Amino acid sequence: AAHGLTPKARARAISVGVQSALKARSAGQFKAAFNTLGALATQFPKSARVRHELGVLYAIHGQLNLAAAQLSEALRLDRTLTAARRGLAEVLRAANRCGDALPQYVALLRTSTQRPVALRGLALCREATGDETGSRAALAQLARDHGQSGPGRWATDYLRVLASTPKGTISAASAEREGLLHFRAKR
Repeated sequence: AAHGLTPKARARAISVGVQSALKARSAGQFKAAFNTLGALATQFPKSARVRHELGVLYAIHGQLNLAAAQLSEALRLDRTLTAARRGLAEVLRAANRCGDALPQYVALLRTSTQRPVALRGLALCREATGDETGSRAALAQLARDHGQSGPGRWATDYLRVLASTPKGTISAASAEREGLLHFRAKR
């Protein structure tokens, strides 16, 4: 039981447990990772870090509704947990819920380290929701911010695709594919 632990002991128990789950996930032992994080969530229900990691694990396995619930809970517990906000935005986009993802991406724009992710997500979700002007604006900003680096090249290429594609043919499915790629890279 976590009730009698000092804050330092609680933080250590969470850290050790999360590291164990991450190690299991990296080794492809997903059941062990789920079991560890599930036990931690039961023992430490108010741990935003545990909820975030559990959400990411659900997302990796395509369980997007469960992922969104865990990541939302992580944000409820700690509004400053940028990784949870990013994960929630990407999960919502992958679940073809761009309308729900847009506010998360807007909030991420305020976090300088997450700016490329936010602009990319804004571009994809605005396109998926029919806001081609907003999509182009986000892509142009990403291209300006990052030039010939990876995000800048991607934005420039995507702008070319938009320019050569009849309006409305970039589907929500393309936004979903992009969102799922983020989590599959974590396997």
